[in-house]
Amino acid sequence: MGTMREWDAVNLIMDHAPKPSIEREIEAIKYSSARYAKTGITWWQDAWVDPGMAEAYLEAAERGVLAQGVNLAFRADPRTWEKDMSYFIEMRKKIEASHKNKNLTAVTIKYFADGVIEGGTAAMLEPYSDDPCSHGMPVWQWPELSRAVAAFDKAGFQTHIHAIGDAGIRAALDAIEGAQRANAAWDRRPTIVHVQLLDPADFHRFRELGVIANFGPLWCRQDPMQAISSAPRIGPERTARQYQLRSLIDDGVRVAFGSDWPVTSEVVLEGLPVSVHRQTPDRMPAGGWIPEQAITMPEAFAAYTSEVAYQAFGEKSWGTLAPGFNADFVVLPKNPFDMDPHAVSDMHVLHTYRNGEAIYSA
Repeated sequence: MGTMREWDAVNLIMDHAPKPSIEREIEAIKYSSARYAKTGITWWQDAWVDPGMAEAYLEAAERGVLAQGVNLAFRADPRTWEKDMSYFIEMRKKIEASHKNKNLTAVTIKYFADGVIEGGTAAMLEPYSDDPCSHGMPVWQWPELSRAVAAFDKAGFQTHIHAIGDAGIRAALDAIEGAQRANAAWDRRPTIVHVQLLDPADFHRFRELGVIANFGPLWCRQDPMQAISSAPRIGPERTARQYQLRSLIDDGVRVAFGSDWPVTSEVVLEGLPVSVHRQTPDRMPAGGWIPEQAITMPEAFAAYTSEVAYQAFGEKSWGTLAPGFNADFVVLPKNPFDMDPHAVSDMHVLHTYRNGEAIYSA
């Protein structure tokens, strides 16, 4: 017995799994869209779209199944990205050209720089504390990552990189910087997601390169996975510089929020307060986990709304309640700014509106 880690191993099984029909995929998309509407979500991104998956999304969009705005992030595989590029470009063109499609875009390429700390697969500058021979398991050779990012950037795709370890984050920043040097200037809005363990030497590069830091706020607490599976692997010094939201915002970096659903909950009202109190539901630890990195409720709210709109190139039409903007909003039973942050996660959305039309009512 053993553990299958990262997709080179997982694909040994998945390559032999039966493929679902397009109708079943559309049903899954419909289910997800309804589930997101119930939690107040009016825009979302599928951050793992492989060849053969975009067709179901386009068909769903043309049938009117998508209740929200949706962006597809095509996954660049280190072994097949050059071959897959033509498919990504072709599907982007089809989605943009469809007259029946009102809600779907496909403007982003997703890269996995590394894995996760608890699995020992996040790429680290220094060895793991519990395994002095290991620096993790990078998904890409770093020069090849830079080459792929530059190629897709030249083709007009937004960069979206999963990077958790400090070596993975540095490689992601290097690739983004390399693309900016190699290609003509354009409105890129590159994004690094998770940004769990950021080395001090790379801190200011987010602002300097215009990189958006996207976090899943539910990770910003000392839950059992953090306390048992992550902290012992990296030691106290590195543990203390995880998820530096406060410092990045103070440095002028755009911080947006999302989720790893189905790995973590997609419910915004569950994630929203965690970045503020940085505690588990039983209010541990007292004072919060790495409390100096806590942010305010208005900042957390913006990270889920206007900052996501900026990441999605939509800040001129949605993400803010203002004259001339789309009427995308939720109705809550109480004002989240006037209550104990812990109580926010106990609320439920009453109504969700997109473009002024109700897409969910309790």
